[in-house]
Amino acid sequence: MILLHFLFNCGAAVGAMFDPEWSRHVLEAGEADTSVTVAISTVLFAAPAGLIGWLLLSRHRR
Repeated sequence: MILLHFLFNCGAAVGAMFDPEWSRHVLEAGEADTSVTVAISTVLFAAPAGLIGWLLLSRHRR
């Protein structure tokens, strides 16, 4: 979750160098959709982690 916020803030900072209006719009949208962002990021991080964990734990050792 911290990495997601870091990447989001870095993207906004780079965008601000080229287009300050775009960066302001992105930051306002991110603040408004916090619950949606948290839900999406939870699914995006939990599903692959769960799948990888299942694959690693379900292998039969020979």
